[in-house]
Amino acid sequence: MKLAFCIFKYFPYGGVARDLAGIAEECMGRGHSVRAYAIRWEGEPPEGVEKIEVPARGMTNPARYRRFARWVGEHLQRSPADLVVGFNKMPGLDVYLAGDSCYEEKARHQRGWHYRLLPRYRHFAGFERAVFDGDRPVKVLTVAAAQQPTFKRYYGTPDERFFPLPPGVEPDDAARGEDADAPGWLRREFDLPEAHHVLLFVGSGFATKGLDRAIRALADLAGSGTDTVLLVVGDDNRRAFERLAARLGVRGLVRFAGGRGDVPRILQGADALMLPAYNEAAGVVILEALSAGLPVLVTDVCGFAPYVEEADAGIVSSSPFDQDRFNREAREVLTSPRRPAWSENGRRLAASGSLGGRARVACDIMERFVRGDIQPTVAICAHEVAPQDGVSRDLLALAEACRRQGWQVRVYTMSWQVPAGSASGADVVVVPVASMTGHKRVERFERWGRGALRRSPVHCVVGFNKMPGLDLCVPAEPCALREAERLRTRLYRGTPRYRQLACSEEAAFGGGTTVVARNASWAADHREHYDAELEVLAPLEVFRPARPDRGARTRADVRRDWGASDDACVLLSVGTAGLERVLMTVDALPDDRKRRIHLVALDAPAGARAMAAGLGLSDRIRFASNDAGHCYLGADLLLYPAYRDLAGHAVLDALAAGLPVLTVADVGHSDHVSRAVAGTVVDAPFEAEAFKRALIDALDEGRRKAWRENALRYVAEAPFDGAARVVELIWEHVKRRGQALSA
Repeated sequence: MKLAFCIFKYFPYGGVARDLAGIAEECMGRGHSVRAYAIRWEGEPPEGVEKIEVPARGMTNPARYRRFARWVGEHLQRSPADLVVGFNKMPGLDVYLAGDSCYEEKARHQRGWHYRLLPRYRHFAGFERAVFDGDRPVKVLTVAAAQQPTFKRYYGTPDERFFPLPPGVEPDDAARGEDADAPGWLRREFDLPEAHHVLLFVGSGFATKGLDRAIRALADLAGSGTDTVLLVVGDDNRRAFERLAARLGVRGLVRFAGGRGDVPRILQGADALMLPAYNEAAGVVILEALSAGLPVLVTDVCGFAPYVEEADAGIVSSSPFDQDRFNREAREVLTSPRRPAWSENGRRLAASGSLGGRARVACDIMERFVRGDIQPTVAICAHEVAPQDGVSRDLLALAEACRRQGWQVRVYTMSWQVPAGSASGADVVVVPVASMTGHKRVERFERWGRGALRRSPVHCVVGFNKMPGLDLCVPAEPCALREAERLRTRLYRGTPRYRQLACSEEAAFGGGTTVVARNASWAADHREHYDAELEVLAPLEVFRPARPDRGARTRADVRRDWGASDDACVLLSVGTAGLERVLMTVDALPDDRKRRIHLVALDAPAGARAMAAGLGLSDRIRFASNDAGHCYLGADLLLYPAYRDLAGHAVLDALAAGLPVLTVADVGHSDHVSRAVAGTVVDAPFEAEAFKRALIDALDEGRRKAWRENALRYVAEAPFDGAARVVELIWEHVKRRGQALSA
C-alpha cells in the first residue's frame, strides 16, 4: 500500500517524529511505500522514505500550516496515496496519530477568555475540528488512555473512530544505553561536578514541558544544601529560562545540551528524570527512563504518568500543581532510600514487554483500514464488575486487550463499581434489573441482554459468567452439577437457584459456545459432566509489581503502622478466603511460634473480629481494607487456605510483589506457587494439621527469602498472556463468521 505521512516539522529527537520514523520503518519492512511531507526537515527520515519538503511560506505558523495543508492536498490529487496519515492535526487526513493533547481543552482551561478571540485560536481550533468533529471520517490512533474522553467531551467523536496504541519503548531500548562508564562519561562530557546529583530534563517545547518548574525546584534544592545540577536535553529557545535561572541564582547549575541522539546513554548516567509538564499527551522519555532504571518525577498530566504509579518507579506529582510540594518531591526522588526499589521496578516493567509494540500495532490497524477488514464489535457480559474482584480485573484486562486491537467493546453488567476510565473506550451498559432473589435477577439480566443484542448486534459475545447466547465463555465459576452432587443434598437440586445455574451452564456447554478453563482442576470438573474439550488459559491480568501506598512507602513504615515488631513474622490473609482456617491454625501453634506472629486481615468477613477475640488473638491481628499494595509490601507470607477458589488472584498478586504464599490445592492459581517454588501448596482435602505443619515450616526466614526471589523471577519470566489468547479466539470466531453478527 502507498502511505502519505504529514508532519509540520520533522525534528529527529521529538516524540512525534520518532513515532513517524518507527511506524515508517515497520511499514516499509512489510513492503509498503511511504511518502512523507514536511515544511522543515532537520535530519534525514528513515532510509527508503520519499521525503518531500513543502514550500509553505508565511509570517506566522498558522499561515504556514494552512498553506502546507493546501499544498499537500493538491499534490495528493496528482499523486494519490491509499492512506493519508497525519502526525499533526490538519484537514484532509484519513488517520491521525494523536501525539498532541486536546487544543480546545488547553484554550479553555489554560488561557483567558480573550485568547479565544485571536486568529491563532481560530486556526488551531479549526484544524482540530477537521479531525475530531463527530461527522468526520478520520480514524484516531491514541497514545494515552486520557485522550479519548477529552476529545469526546468537546467534539462528540464516536467511540468507533478511536484506536488505542500501546507505548513505543521496546525491551531492548535500555540495552542500547548500557555503558559501564556512563556516569563518568556524563560528568566529563558536560563538565558536571562529581559530587552533585544529576537531575535530567528531556524534551523540546520547554514552556509546555515545565522547564521553569524544574529550574525553581533546582533553586530550592540548592538552597536546602542538596547539591544538584540540571541537565536539559532538547532544542528550544532557552533565553527566558537562562534569565530565570540567573534570577534564582542557579545559572551555573543548569546545562543545556541541545538535541541529542544518545538519550538512552544519558539516562543511564543521570540520577533522576524530571518532567513537570503543564501538558503532555504521552511523554515517551518517561518510559525510556523506566527501561533504564532511572527514578522518575513527573506531573500527573503526562499521558504515561500512570505507568510510573503502576510500576512504583518514582513519584507522580498530583494536580493541581503546587511548586512547594513539587520541590519536596524533587528532594525525595534524589535522596529517598527507595531509589534502588524504584530502579528495579522500572526495569522489571520494561522487561515484561508491556511498554512496546506501538509501530507494529499502528501498521496492523492501517493495513486493516486499507483492506476494509472487519473492525469487530465485542460484547463482554458479567453479572458484576467491582474493585479488587478477580473476575472483574480479568474482564478489564480483556477489554483493554480488545481495544488495543482497534476493536469496539461493549460491556453489559448489573453493577459497575470500578473507577471511571478503567475500561477506557468501552461502552458500559448497566442493565436495569432488580429482584428480591439473586437467581431471578440473573434470569432477567440474561433476558435483557439477549434483547439488547438483538436490537444492536455485535460480532462476538464473551461471557465471564455462564449464560445463554455466548460465543465464548471465560468463567471462574465452579461446575454447578459437580457442586450439587458432592456438596449439596438432593433437595437442593429442586430449588429455583439450582435450576437457573444448571440451565445457564447447559446453555454454555451445549449450544456451540467455545468455553475455556482458568485452570486444570476447573477443566477436569467440567469434563466429568460435559463432553467438552477445554483449553486451559494462562492468567488474563496484565501484571505489575504491587504498588505501595504513597503514605506508607517503606516496609518499615507499614509494619510500624500495624504495630508489628522488627522480628515479627507478618502473615497476610485476603478476603473471605478461609480466614477462620488461618485463625484456628495460628491459635494451634506452639507458644514460642505464636509469639512471633502478627496477622493482617484484608477485607475480612463479618464476624472475624469476634472469632479472633474468642481465640484470644485480638492483640495479634490487624484488620485492613481497600488497597492491598501496602499490605503486600509489609507482609512476610500470604496465607490463602480458601475452601474453593477457581482463580485466586491474591496468590498472583503476592507472587508479583515477591511475597511467599501458603495456600491449598483447592485454589485455582495455586499451581503457579508450585511452579515458581515460591511457597507451599497443601494437598486437598484440607487437613488442619498438615496446614499447621506447612506454616511452621514457612516461618523459617531463610526459606522465605529464597521463595521471595523465586516469585519475582517467575513473574518476570512467565507468559501471563491469557488475555492475548482470548483475543485470538475472538478473532478466530469473527473470521469464521465473517460479516455476520451475533445476537
